[in-house]
Amino acid sequence: MECDEIFYALKSLPIFKNMQHKDLMIISSSFEKVNYQKRDVIDYAQTDKYFFVVTAGKIKMTKMDIKSGKTLALFLNCKGDVFDILPLLDGREHDVEFVVVESADVLKIDIELMRQYIRRYNELNGAFFSYLASKIKELEEFSENIVFYDTKTRLAKLILRGINNRYLKEEEPIPVELVGDLTHESMAELIGSVRSIVTTEIGSLKKEGILIAEKGKLAIKDLEKLLEACTILKKD
Repeated sequence: MECDEIFYALKSLPIFKNMQHKDLMIISSSFEKVNYQKRDVIDYAQTDKYFFVVTAGKIKMTKMDIKSGKTLALFLNCKGDVFDILPLLDGREHDVEFVVVESADVLKIDIELMRQYIRRYNELNGAFFSYLASKIKELEEFSENIVFYDTKTRLAKLILRGINNRYLKEEEPIPVELVGDLTHESMAELIGSVRSIVTTEIGSLKKEGILIAEKGKLAIKDLEKLLEACTILKKD
């Protein structure tokens, strides 16, 4: 039964959905289900050995500067995301941590076995490198935001990314599903800022009638104003 559950969980994800049934059955038998609770940490001692696929929840990839204690979150991994890509590609230790910000279900597989599967199956190979390209684009956008935009703009752009497209045709307020329930500290890590500034900027966006907070979650009250905030508040 568990093997069937893993098969259908993988089948629903972009990297695996185009694989032939028999091939995915072989791959799914090599995965193991794991659940992580909020604030659990998956460090490089684990990602050196296993490759992880997220099927539910949220896990942020973080890097800390030991001297200053500052933390940067490079990615927020949700359903369909995988980690850690660098050890998979080069076999080297990657000094980052994956911190669970929302109780998460993942599937893990021996990292060397995953390398073999990517080489063996063309559909998986193509989907994996398309996914890799999308992550490189995310890093490119992140770098541009840090250099060219102020904190308020970066925050507005992060919130805009959190909208599920199915809500765009509905009346406002629009739920911010991806990051709307994160702590201000986690949001700060995702835009290269600090908690106090993010708290101030969220307060500003609320006063401007752009955001509202309901039961600890953010929603967009005025999408047009949020879009304006994503484009005009560039750094001097």
